[in-house]
Amino acid sequence: MSTAARVRTSLRPPGADMQQTGPCMLWCGRTAAALHWLGPLMLPQGTAALLVCAECAERLARAGEQQLAERDRDAAIPR
Repeated sequence: MSTAARVRTSLRPPGADMQQTGPCMLWCGRTAAALHWLGPLMLPQGTAALLVCAECAERLARAGEQQLAERDRDAAIPR
């Protein structure tokens, strides 16, 4: 299972599994991407759906995994 697929298996609101096409909300700038619900986006004005393409979900998951690996590596260094 890809990293992006693992990210997408988080709890989703009803209807989140419906395939949508639209603008990716992260880095790629695609305006007509197949979108996946990644989670709620909490803003001062309210909550929006964070909709991203598979490539950006994969990039975000890799960054998170890298951060966790660095944290674990730092925790293993004797002080």
